[in-house]
Amino acid sequence: MIGSTMRTVFRGAAASILKRADAEIEMAYYYSGHQNSVEDYLSRNPVTGLLIARDDTILYEHYLYARTDEQRLLSQSMAKRLTGLLVGIAVSEGAIRSIDDTAATYVPELADT
Repeated sequence: MIGSTMRTVFRGAAASILKRADAEIEMAYYYSGHQNSVEDYLSRNPVTGLLIARDDTILYEHYLYARTDEQRLLSQSMAKRLTGLLVGIAVSEGAIRSIDDTAATYVPELADT
């Protein structure tokens, strides 16, 4: 642990309120020459839940394995994907020059760790 590079991120004063769309969006994707629905995808893959939102509105939300929107989920894989998205945005905006850079390029205290 490097004290100067670690900081606690406190939760906000209030949770963001998401509205629900009047109707769920209809989605389809093509794979191997076949049109598939999101339900097809969910039936073939071990996904606990899927939520699609735009701005402050939930467009699609479904859970499997007897889960509901009232239960908390571990975010391990989701956190990795969000981090990847944020790194991609940082690269596209020039905040990170290359994904081949080491963390020490931007936080020198991390050199040799």
